[in-house]
Amino acid sequence: MNNNSIISQLAQGLSESQVALAVGCSPSYVSQVKALPGFDEKLKEMQEAFKLTAEVKAREKRYEHLEDLVQAKIEENLSYAEFSELTKLMEILHRRKAPAATQINHNTQNNVVVLNIPQAAIPEIILNSKKEVVGIGDQSLAPMHADGVRSLFSKMKKDNKEAQDAQIIKEESKKETMKRMSEHEM
Repeated sequence: MNNNSIISQLAQGLSESQVALAVGCSPSYVSQVKALPGFDEKLKEMQEAFKLTAEVKAREKRYEHLEDLVQAKIEENLSYAEFSELTKLMEILHRRKAPAATQINHNTQNNVVVLNIPQAAIPEIILNSKKEVVGIGDQSLAPMHADGVRSLFSKMKKDNKEAQDAQIIKEESKKETMKRMSEHEM
């Protein structure tokens, strides 16, 4: 029997009888574990760890909610926003969220992947005299006025909304068909 699992269950606020049921021992054995030297210190340590983990998870959840709200606002105002402002905002949110994620898992495994891409696979970038990118490989890039960019983003937003609406209609139609089939079988 693992005493740490018993202490862990007690640290989460379970009663002795609940711990005994969960771990598969008698309530008297749980009482014996509570009487062991060092139990109180171990219990307090685990309670603090659970408290910290809960706080970190709550903070992470708040940042995820905030990030969702910001992403929704970005999508609403995409045609009017400056790209640099959007990227700065996302970077700030990511940096604020990152420390919380590292506190949760102390056994983080970092994998480093190195990709060696042959020089021939990297497209040539063509610059004009003002050091603006006017082409990538054999693809020409036409400079676009701010109004053109706004209209492009508006069109992309409209197309995305239409695709979402079409998906909703498709799903509703599928649900209606399934409902009719189930009614027909009865």
